[in-house]
Amino acid sequence: MKKFIIGMFFLINSSSLYSTDFITLGTGEVNATYYPRGLFLCKLINEFQTENKIRCSVESTDGSVYNINAIDKGELNFAISQSDTVYNAVNGKKNFLNNEKEKIRSVISIYPELLTFIVSKKSGIKSIEDIEGKRINIGNPLSGSRVSTLKLFEKYGIKKEKLSLAGGLKIEDTADALRDDKIDGYFFMVGHPSQNIKDAVDSIPVSIIPLAGDKVNQLVEENPYF
Repeated sequence: MKKFIIGMFFLINSSSLYSTDFITLGTGEVNATYYPRGLFLCKLINEFQTENKIRCSVESTDGSVYNINAIDKGELNFAISQSDTVYNAVNGKKNFLNNEKEKIRSVISIYPELLTFIVSKKSGIKSIEDIEGKRINIGNPLSGSRVSTLKLFEKYGIKKEKLSLAGGLKIEDTADALRDDKIDGYFFMVGHPSQNIKDAVDSIPVSIIPLAGDKVNQLVEENPYF
């Protein structure tokens, strides 16, 4: 069985100066995974501040799409993004349609991420095919989670208009929304373990729905950035 895994990349604007005294690293939402990884990276860089004359600071952002646009505008020196979002940016697709981001470069791949589908048990959702008419958070508009979720929907022929709610909550609000019965489930592209998912599991009975099978295998084969 093929896993639906995506790489998480560390990006730089190729016109940025490596000798910059102060650099800013764009990450993601505070209780997701990019932000704590960014804190660690900056902590590591700052341990060598005396030798390298570089001071790193972390900025919490809306995620992958936001980060790439900020890198392209020169608002960030470095940023973290998903591999599919990077691919779309470089090739002018999806959120970057006919707007290729030619200046960005990948510095390093840090860890794999898995598209994860978390639902409340009382929702009755057993598979992705069960979500029609349900209240599903598909990710905030500037996140990589949303990009990947909609790509998965395309493969399954799922129209977000068929959901009773296609939410755009930030990930920091999703576990509470699930607990408070405001949504039936949410998609999250994340490196595990995740505090967000732990919060959901600790709050109410939940299920993590497998994203596997022929269609997912085809999706991975057709899109090498996965």
